[in-house]
Amino acid sequence: MKPTSNAIDGELTGECERCDWFVVRGSYPELVKAYHHHLRSEHPRTWLRR
Repeated sequence: MKPTSNAIDGELTGECERCDWFVVRGSYPELVKAYHHHLRSEHPRTWLRR
């Protein structure tokens, strides 16, 4: 995942390196939680290797 920060809104964005999934969250912990949920549901083999 490549997190980026939007200084104007204070929101963080992230995207999956394996597909076109994209997310916007208000904090880094929320961003990581959403990404992990995405990996478990869409890329389970990747999730198990981490």
